[in-house]
Amino acid sequence: MLPYKDENKLNSFPIVTILLIILNVVIFTYSLVIGFEDTVLNYGFIPRDFTLFDLASYKNIITSMFLHGSWLHLIGNMMFLYIFGDNVEDKLGKVFFIIVYLLGGIFAALAQYLTNTSSIIPMIGASGAISALLSSYIIFFPHVQIKMIYFSTNGQFGTSDMTSKYFLLYWFAFQIFSTIGSFSSDIQGGTAYMAHVGGFLFGLCTALLINKFELFGMHKNRLHEFDTK
Repeated sequence: MLPYKDENKLNSFPIVTILLIILNVVIFTYSLVIGFEDTVLNYGFIPRDFTLFDLASYKNIITSMFLHGSWLHLIGNMMFLYIFGDNVEDKLGKVFFIIVYLLGGIFAALAQYLTNTSSIIPMIGASGAISALLSSYIIFFPHVQIKMIYFSTNGQFGTSDMTSKYFLLYWFAFQIFSTIGSFSSDIQGGTAYMAHVGGFLFGLCTALLINKFELFGMHKNRLHEFDTK
């Protein structure tokens, strides 16, 4: 199942989400021009070279979020960012949205790092940061209808709707089972499923805390005050 649209109207133009998509496309294209392998080695996140309590080591976590392994990798991530990110941005406001995005990516990388601290394989991609937005979406918009394309085993395809919380929880369950499977495999590289899990859990905790503050009188408009300071 591949999501392509959500039934969730916006109250403001998602400028940060759009700029993130543009930036990811530009950086990936530029990496192909200047030398993809060197770019990944210089700016990807390599667990073996990382020091947990050295702030300078976190630079490559940030830069790795804007690198992708292929056009398919890039397009898949940007589709999820476009579908789910705009409404989370609308909910949080521009400044807090980018903070959650970047911190989600950092926590995602740390989660993957802890599974294999000696790995020399560069980790790249925005999926860890986007995973934080997906779990935030569940908390803020659990009943929104997600439109999807599905493919059957006989080559047929069609469209269907699914409630956001069910689709995203299904997605998360897949990441959990894939993470467990990766622990029992000797194959190195591939998808960093634990990063998806780490980013998702960070976004989930953050969104739950935000909702808790709202229950005690922190209205949505209070969050948007961050934009004007």
